[in-house]
Amino acid sequence: MKKILGIFLALNILFAISVATGEETLGGAGLSVSPPVSYLTLEKGAETKQVITLRNEDDEEVVVNLSLRPFRLDTAGSGAMIFPTSEDNFSSEMVGWTSLEKEKVVIPAKGEGKVEVSIRPPKDLGQKAIFRKHYLALVVSPEKVTASKGVAIRQELTPALIGQFQPNILAKGYYLAKTNPLWTVLLILLLAIIIVLFAKRKRAEKKFWEKPLE
Repeated sequence: MKKILGIFLALNILFAISVATGEETLGGAGLSVSPPVSYLTLEKGAETKQVITLRNEDDEEVVVNLSLRPFRLDTAGSGAMIFPTSEDNFSSEMVGWTSLEKEKVVIPAKGEGKVEVSIRPPKDLGQKAIFRKHYLALVVSPEKVTASKGVAIRQELTPALIGQFQPNILAKGYYLAKTNPLWTVLLILLLAIIIVLFAKRKRAEKKFWEKPLE
């Protein structure tokens, strides 16, 4: 339990630091994005929009290509973003719900550009998808390639989009009970305790009213 709590706190501290700085910067390219992390409240069948600002501090305009890429968090301790590889392949349902206003942006020298991301989950979304977080990165890739010691290096910025639904407490309790036997036992015990306490209160009230006045 302590280990899980430690990992949870570490991840929150990591994202808190990112949000506090307000932007993610690409070293040597004069390019930055804001916000670096967007927490989005999703709703089935409804559209959620997020605007991401791209800033260019260079003296020349920058052309960037935009794409979407799923990721997951490294819960082993670093809290880093892990992207799919040939050995560790995974996806995100949010990729299919998300669309970009444009896939290429020209950012003027000492200027900025904006990208609108739209997310619309389907109305018939299953319960599993509702009760977990969804991770998606907007990949910002400058067309200009940085050269280092004769080797071409393509750098990228990856502002994170973290989506989560807000189901009501009864729906969440039902889902937990349905998917985890331990939660079923705990909910039954809680219900039994409530019934016992209610019955005790009723008996006490009955005795009070039946007690003859002196």
